[in-house]
Amino acid sequence: MEVGPENAVYCRLENPNGVVFFDGFGRCKLNLDRVNALHNGQWWMMVGLPEKVRVEMFLLQIEVVQKELKSQVQMSVAMSKDDPSLTVSCSVETSSAPRVCKFRDPQGQILIAQEGVGEGRYTFQGTGVSTNGTDKHVMDCGLRISSPTTDDLGIWRCAIETESDVYYGFHLVICPWLVVSGSLPPSVVTEPTLASRTTVLSAMAGDDTQMMCTIPAGIRYCYFRSNNGTVFTVLPSESNAGFDYVGNGFEAGECGIRLKHISVSDFGRWTCHVGVTVDGVLTELSTFIMVSVQELFVANLFRSTNGELGVFAMVNAGAADLEYCRFVRGDGRGFTNEVLPYGYEFNDVLHQQRCELRILRPTAVDFQSWTVAVKIRGQQNELLVNTRDLINTCSSSYSTFFVIRLTLLCICMALLCLSLGLLFSSEEKRRWTYVRITAVRDSVRRSFSFRKPPPVVPPADTNATTSQAA
Repeated sequence: MEVGPENAVYCRLENPNGVVFFDGFGRCKLNLDRVNALHNGQWWMMVGLPEKVRVEMFLLQIEVVQKELKSQVQMSVAMSKDDPSLTVSCSVETSSAPRVCKFRDPQGQILIAQEGVGEGRYTFQGTGVSTNGTDKHVMDCGLRISSPTTDDLGIWRCAIETESDVYYGFHLVICPWLVVSGSLPPSVVTEPTLASRTTVLSAMAGDDTQMMCTIPAGIRYCYFRSNNGTVFTVLPSESNAGFDYVGNGFEAGECGIRLKHISVSDFGRWTCHVGVTVDGVLTELSTFIMVSVQELFVANLFRSTNGELGVFAMVNAGAADLEYCRFVRGDGRGFTNEVLPYGYEFNDVLHQQRCELRILRPTAVDFQSWTVAVKIRGQQNELLVNTRDLINTCSSSYSTFFVIRLTLLCICMALLCLSLGLLFSSEEKRRWTYVRITAVRDSVRRSFSFRKPPPVVPPADTNATTSQAA
């Protein structure tokens, strides 16, 4: 609000502690988010006026007073078994003129009470709007319900709207003649019970998302707790950078939060907590909401069993087709789905909001992170996302292949050397080598069997064998 002379050309405003609240041209502006006792006292204004060189001092007296308590809504019930019927009435005294009176039955149905209007089982009851001889207005409204059923039993809510505010009240309605065998049906709620509007909530990352829990009673405080333990305390009169309160107010029994730009990290179980007065004691109740958050645009780089690579991307919003997909490789080379380099194939599924790229003969650069961008038909901006890389998979695959090739090469070289040695050696050495190779072969075979190995026979003398043969 603006304070000080209306013709001020300059103004400086200080509180009783000398803190400057405004210093600028024009009238002084005083905006207080929260009023407290420190604002009480004498404020000083230095004001520059037309045709004046020096500023003039003005005293501003501010008195902090406690906010006037809001009028309480009075509700009552009258019933008749002979008709049968019941009448739910609601009244409140306000300083501003009442305009509308409405009820919410235990099933959540909204009923408007208007003078002289009846429909079906419902008829208006009450004196309507009147004055009590002062500046106060009185609204007295009600609904007469003929042939009540068990659906009419439970906690009713009344709401009276005035020119400046809305007043709420709650009342339990029970018809004794509808109580069978001394007990009410399980569907009839006689105690304030906290419930969430929905227990499962799906949202898209980046969107604003609302969660709401309600109770048929006035709320003293309310907060939400996310899956990671973060607490969000909400108040109807306050707005925060990341969230806001939504609902008709604590008096209406509504506690809601609007999360601005929800993210994937908000996924999981949320709880809603409210404080209500039960039997004169402040009690906390809670309920849960499961939140599922999807990314608007996701992409993945994967390797198939036949050695090919694939880049898969999908848009999770709406049924609009994609105009195009474009890809940027790890080395900076970019191309679209319409003009592809050699060795790349594109599966045309743009009408399904997907991009599918096949890499038939992948090289090392194809295992690096890819950038995928799409344009949704009818929208101006592109959606862009990066995939994870498969460099470790590539390195391990090539390392394994190299080890196998090196091992095979060493075996071939050893066999080649052995063959050459046998070819150019004497007959005695060839016989000795053959005996040794046979012994090694038999030893390897025995290591894979459970039979007791035969005794080792010392090799015969080579010279004796040669002389006998001669």
